[in-house]
Amino acid sequence: MRLIYELRNTVQHYAWGSPDAIPKLLSIPNPTAMPFAELWMGTHPDAPSRVESDGTETGLDGLIGEAPAEMLGAACASRFESKLPFLFKLLAAAQPLSIQAHPTKAQAESGWERENALGIALNDPNRNYKDANHKPEIICAITPFEGLCGFRQLDEISRLCGRLELPCPSDLKTMLREGPANAAFKRLIEWTTDSSPTEKAETARIVARRAQLLSTDDADAELWKLIVRLSSFAAEDSSIIAPIFLNYVRLEPGEAMFLPAGVLHAYLDGFGVELMANSNNVLRGGLTPKHVDSAELAKVLRFEPYRPAVLLPASSRYPGLSEYRTPAEEFRLYALDSRGGSRNAALPDGVPSIVVVIDGSFMIKQNRGSHTTIGKGGSFFVAAGADSAALEGVGLAYIASVPQ
Repeated sequence: MRLIYELRNTVQHYAWGSPDAIPKLLSIPNPTAMPFAELWMGTHPDAPSRVESDGTETGLDGLIGEAPAEMLGAACASRFESKLPFLFKLLAAAQPLSIQAHPTKAQAESGWERENALGIALNDPNRNYKDANHKPEIICAITPFEGLCGFRQLDEISRLCGRLELPCPSDLKTMLREGPANAAFKRLIEWTTDSSPTEKAETARIVARRAQLLSTDDADAELWKLIVRLSSFAAEDSSIIAPIFLNYVRLEPGEAMFLPAGVLHAYLDGFGVELMANSNNVLRGGLTPKHVDSAELAKVLRFEPYRPAVLLPASSRYPGLSEYRTPAEEFRLYALDSRGGSRNAALPDGVPSIVVVIDGSFMIKQNRGSHTTIGKGGSFFVAAGADSAALEGVGLAYIASVPQ
């Protein structure tokens, strides 16, 4: 039985995607400047990767289903019901993504069952839950990467709202000044998401105009410039005020951040690798023409301050691999950066891995002497049963695997 397979992956052409980053990595033309937003590597039913097996193309999910113990390892197969527990992506944003959050496992299971009982089709644009899983995730920057993540401290939100003279209801202004924080955050999201389209458009126009005036000479000029920038993508959406209440985060290449369930966030611009539990559940809250269910969003949000730590790669138990440490049970993200010279690195033993090469070229080697070459843009699935598999080469590769 083969234990290493080249992946053929699906690209998602969402409107916010970059026309350049993924095509350049894959060395494919894009003459019409089509947006290439995400490349999915894994077995999620929305876009499972494909492999060649016995001369025919089959889904990676089907391949794993035929021999879960060999492909995933006995412990992983038992723990995750014979399914690959993670979804690995390349994400390339040229425009802001929607403001969003992800549910806990229990919330996802409940929402999935409820919407199934209501007969809401999986492809219905008003459906919230695409599966019954949660979606903790890590994003690691390949290029400089910008995002908004987690509520600011209440006093900081109140100060910024005052500077902008935010045209919000008087009760919200009082709550932002006096708290309590959780109630103030909840009321702020309700106002932002539940106002009428006319009210949202008027708020957006007022906010953009005031932010433009403040952006020329002010201590918070960069924040005001960001609001003006968001207004160019969402001119009639009051959610352009998001930088006032969410922390701005900029990741340099090689830096990462982890997003647990319930944390409100939005990616703004940049190219990165994203690794998550095997889910596509998204509750949106603005900066999007797609379905926004404010009541369901409020159920999953953590109404408390949260500022994500910037994660740097640390040494791992596998010689040659650096690890981004998170509390996620379904995945681990590793990096092999040998752009300074050829390096050999052991891949995790006894668990499945997906390898994607961002720069350079690597060989996947096994003890019995066989090897497979991966060039820039290539990706491979390495089964748990692969015999002491290792990477060797010059370049940058990221590896998604499972904790042991």
